[in-house]
Amino acid sequence: MDGTIIDTGDAWKKATQKLVEYHGVQYTIELHNEINKYVVGAGLVEACRRIKEIAQIQETIENLMHRKKIIVADILHENLEFIQGFPDFHVNVKSLEMKSGLATNADDNTLAIAKKVLNLESFFGEHIYNVSHVEKPKPRSEEHT
Repeated sequence: MDGTIIDTGDAWKKATQKLVEYHGVQYTIELHNEINKYVVGAGLVEACRRIKEIAQIQETIENLMHRKKIIVADILHENLEFIQGFPDFHVNVKSLEMKSGLATNADDNTLAIAKKVLNLESFFGEHIYNVSHVEKPKPRSEEHT
């Protein structure tokens, strides 16, 4: 879903900034650049580990993850949109009588927000799946370090 029909990259970047500032650390362009070297494309655990380390935040990784999820959820409620061209593309898919579905690695909360804000069911009906639908998801890279 992310990067295909929506782009949440800016939301996660804003959430990083708000998370750092929440902990009383000034979010300078230098800090932004240093953090982004390591967190763009990283999973939540690794991203929060790096944020904690680089910004020298005295908080558990678990608490940082929890707070960041809350922050990004608030941002997504306000700023979530399809990538340019997706709705028109989907109209063309339907005109060809092709079936479509959505599979994403988004967690339940993020998917619920996307369903509500973007009315995903109007595009994919009941064919919307996320990590909760997978019995044994692939191992996360941070589990092997």
